[in-house]
Amino acid sequence: MIINGNNLEPASINYSANYKKLVFNNFVYIPILKNAHRYTSTVLAAYDFDLDHNVSLENKTILVVLRDPIERWYAGIAQFLTWHTTHLTIDEEVMKLLTSVIVLDGHSRSQSNFLRGVNTDQCVFFNCDEENFSDKLHHYCRRNLGGVVDMSNLTFKAPYYNSTGEKYLNFKKNLKSMCSPIFLERLKKYYAEDYNLLETARFYRI
Repeated sequence: MIINGNNLEPASINYSANYKKLVFNNFVYIPILKNAHRYTSTVLAAYDFDLDHNVSLENKTILVVLRDPIERWYAGIAQFLTWHTTHLTIDEEVMKLLTSVIVLDGHSRSQSNFLRGVNTDQCVFFNCDEENFSDKLHHYCRRNLGGVVDMSNLTFKAPYYNSTGEKYLNFKKNLKSMCSPIFLERLKKYYAEDYNLLETARFYRI
């Protein structure tokens, strides 16, 4: 299946332009913001993946990390607000605005638009919402990318990528608590293509 992307999102919105694909032999990783992309990139770099923005996807195995679209939206909006506001109360009026605009930067852009034109038959999918996501990623790497490499430095780096400040956590908690059924429906409608992708993807299993 060819991923068509989210037609509700203008084609001119291209927040992924600065996030280059990672390549190793016939494997390509396409990063999606707020989908554990920095942690995943760190792991793959240990297997000698390197940056290549213009790589052809023809005859390649494509590694993709997905997650629940609304959980990702909460995380992406919380990150944007953490970076760009000094103080903001998440109330109903703010939620009306946020769920009308929906996309503030690449962290809330549709996952399907990061993957527009990609053939899912070439993809190996992971779900970073799963508790054993890290185990599955390491398992796949060991089986398919040339054996075991020294991953000792990842134990050191991963907490930095996973850590979040109090301001971010409060924004995320308040976004969830204020997201009424009406607001949820707006988000579900907007991210319908992402939900379709999540439901049809064949995720890697150990």
